[in-house]
Amino acid sequence: MEEWISVLIIGAIAAIVAFQLGYMFFFFTAFPIVRWEEPEAEPVPVSLIVCARNELRNLQEHLPLWLDQDHPDFELIVVNDRSWDASEAFLDEEAAKDHRIRVIHLHDHDRELVGKKFALTLGIKAAKNERVVLTDADCRPADASWLRRMADRGDRPFFVLGYGALQGGGISGLLSEFETQMGALHWMSWSNRGLAYMGVGRNLSYTRSMFLGQENFSQYMHIACGDDDLLIQNALSTHKAYVRLHPKAWTFSSAKSDISEMKGQMRRHMSAAVFYPFLPKFLLGLWGATSLLYWLGVCVIPFFSFLWSPLILGQLAVRFVFFQLFMLIGSNRLGKWWMALLAPVLEPLLLLMQLWVHADNRINGIKKSW
Repeated sequence: MEEWISVLIIGAIAAIVAFQLGYMFFFFTAFPIVRWEEPEAEPVPVSLIVCARNELRNLQEHLPLWLDQDHPDFELIVVNDRSWDASEAFLDEEAAKDHRIRVIHLHDHDRELVGKKFALTLGIKAAKNERVVLTDADCRPADASWLRRMADRGDRPFFVLGYGALQGGGISGLLSEFETQMGALHWMSWSNRGLAYMGVGRNLSYTRSMFLGQENFSQYMHIACGDDDLLIQNALSTHKAYVRLHPKAWTFSSAKSDISEMKGQMRRHMSAAVFYPFLPKFLLGLWGATSLLYWLGVCVIPFFSFLWSPLILGQLAVRFVFFQLFMLIGSNRLGKWWMALLAPVLEPLLLLMQLWVHADNRINGIKKSW
């Protein structure tokens, strides 16, 4: 009996490890290197768009950083989406001081239009320039050259996909940072294979005409997120995706301070995944499932001595070594090489949390607010 169980487990682990190695060598080997080229000397005019809701403190902190960008010709559009703090008065006061600031106040609208897609749509429609760059109110640009670097595809049909780093402490902060790095390892690698399926809305650039031409995007207005990944998937037939990994093209924001806030954010993000095309939905889902099964095996096999065969342990070790290698490469290029050292602890914790959030979304439905 034990022999048959051992054979079955060897076969199962072999299938899991074979898929994971194939995935890693096809996708993760395409993870972009840091490109140190300078942005174009004569950048095109650009519209920087920020959607904010009850973000007074972040607006006070980050508005000067956005206005301090060394781009020679840009406007800053802030869409104040039904805030009930003092954002409106603050933004009106700042707009009176600087002609580059344009403010759109939303006081009420159709409650069926959820999330920030409606606010984003109004901001892009109001933009004077063809190239738009998006960020969030809680995001700090890494450098004064950030805007030029994110807009350096000009008016050409390109998505410019930037990295939005998280910073935080405690277990929730580490999990958030690890999730962000793991996510970037996937979507940046897919993008470099010509199979882009997402970017991050806190550091993203594209053309105004592309956005306004996406008639099918309105079908996603009923969910709270997807203003970045679902838009990219809709427009890949006309727009190419370009990953901008230069450290001065990053943005930084604070990670969620506790597990419940992180869970809420993950619920919003995962709610868009059900609308993905078949290939990324299938392969990313299979990656998550096989990773969970791998760690289940790592935790269970030590308790059954008849499973301590070199073949089983060797397969587990091979997956561990190659994942750590690719994680170290990715973490190093994303500025925190030491995050890879914590991967053996953070990866299973993140997988369990994702399983929890997925079950919660299935039971309680998709979250419809931002």
